[in-house]
Amino acid sequence: MAMTTRSQLGLAATVVAGLLALLAPDGGRPASPIAAQPAQVLDYSLHLPVAARSETVPAPQPSPTPWAAEEDDPGIERTGAWQVVADPAASAGQYLMSSEPGSSLRFRFRGTDLAIYRSLLTDGGRASLTIDGQPYGEMVFSIPQLDEPRHQVPAVVDRLTDGGHVAVLTVLAAGSSGAKVTFDRLAVPSGLDPSQTQRSMVDRANHYRGLTGLPPIHGHRAIHLAAQAHAEYCAEHGLSHYQSPGTPGFIGRPFGDRTRYFGYGWPSSEVAAMGPTAIGAVDTWINSVYHRLPFMDYRSTELGAGYAGQRWGTSVIDFGMRGWSLPSERRLVAFPVHNQTDVPTSFSGNEMPNPLPGQSYPTGYPISLHIIQPPASSGQRSDGWQLSTASLREATGQAVPAYVLDPATDPNKLLRDAVFILAERPLAPRSRYVVTMAGSDSRGEPFQVEWSFTTAGAFQATGGLQLTLPAEAGRLE
Repeated sequence: MAMTTRSQLGLAATVVAGLLALLAPDGGRPASPIAAQPAQVLDYSLHLPVAARSETVPAPQPSPTPWAAEEDDPGIERTGAWQVVADPAASAGQYLMSSEPGSSLRFRFRGTDLAIYRSLLTDGGRASLTIDGQPYGEMVFSIPQLDEPRHQVPAVVDRLTDGGHVAVLTVLAAGSSGAKVTFDRLAVPSGLDPSQTQRSMVDRANHYRGLTGLPPIHGHRAIHLAAQAHAEYCAEHGLSHYQSPGTPGFIGRPFGDRTRYFGYGWPSSEVAAMGPTAIGAVDTWINSVYHRLPFMDYRSTELGAGYAGQRWGTSVIDFGMRGWSLPSERRLVAFPVHNQTDVPTSFSGNEMPNPLPGQSYPTGYPISLHIIQPPASSGQRSDGWQLSTASLREATGQAVPAYVLDPATDPNKLLRDAVFILAERPLAPRSRYVVTMAGSDSRGEPFQVEWSFTTAGAFQATGGLQLTLPAEAGRLE
């Protein structure tokens, strides 16, 4: 992967293989003030929050009964065939192992998070985890291209309701790598709390989601571990979405393996950047074209963040989709939002793939509209997209020459139910602009929206971005 030097403006960033599959935002929350009006009503304005709001909904404060349990603790009930394996690298020198589907471990605990420490083996298998009888996902005990066992690796369960719980870990049928499921020790609470930098990155992401009325994303300890580990890996080996087997710090080649390494078994995506600050990385992702998309994805429910390095560090955010759902009504999300002020004036365009191949940079700041669809009904069309109007005007009404990217014109085919407008030249400082977009979405439903924003008081470059889509772009990890 190409790297930027310190002399380049802004940050060097990359976006993940799962981005294509995350471009149709979904989620579940009652319609916000920017929800679409009924389809037959075409003339209306977006009414968006004027002031920024940063709303990270705090996780409930735990009131756990602390519990550190080895594999032979009487509070851990065994069912089926389990054997004790002696290994000096394990906690207390041994761990439990089973290859028999249906064998299980059951325990009670109190608190909002816990860590199940396990051994990852080259022939490890899979297990299901339920909390209070409800599925919490699948846990893996092997990572592809892992060439040696790893011991005392935490799989973190997080964001539970405060109180008492019953957990059951059940061995599943053999997977592609093997069948062995292990259990070493248990920690309640996990003790793996995010750093202040990680919390600040979550807050910054939610600052932007709050502006648009999107639901907040919650930090998850397992994803924080994955993101931090990859940030440290990149700080040592160079910026990439991939890790190389056999290198120090390897925990999984693609990001999906890295989140599963720490027990997060749901779809995920990733952005990574190099630059002086973690908060600056979040701002620069938002101030781009393709990097903005995962932040505006309605289905993003959880995230983990990482930062490593000194003056020129590596920032990583992994997004998770545990518990995502679809809205009951179509929603329109615009950015910048209506009446937003201090909007940057320009975009340096250092993204790969290039959103505007053959054009010169800097351009105007990226302006976008994202259409969030409710569940599709049987036989509902998905080829109805048509953009009839996409204009940018000065407050005087003077049209601003601009490039338009939508599902039909995007040269990289990354947009779905989304439109971007970029003025051909940087926007004027301290100026108000009016945006109008109209057409029909992918389901053939009409939309027409208009909103305005005001630029910042001086010329601002939003930083250099470098976007690389891996070969398997489009696969959802």
